[in-house]
Amino acid sequence: MTLQPLVYSSKISIKPLVISFLHYGIFQGIWYGMLSGTLLQTMILVLMTSRTKWTKEASAARDRVKKWGGEEV
Repeated sequence: MTLQPLVYSSKISIKPLVISFLHYGIFQGIWYGMLSGTLLQTMILVLMTSRTKWTKEASAARDRVKKWGGEEV
């Protein structure tokens, strides 16, 4: 399961909240919304990267290469 749609949609959904509920101006709200969305996106990607089982991913990649006739590494 991929979390990529969640990661990128987090940036979109934060902007209107910052603009309307925190009563910032339109430009200041967009700026803070972009910053907070980028921060949230970075935190999610760091979490995903840290929880990935890299030996399992490497094994799966090796199996795919073998399946398509690649050379043994």
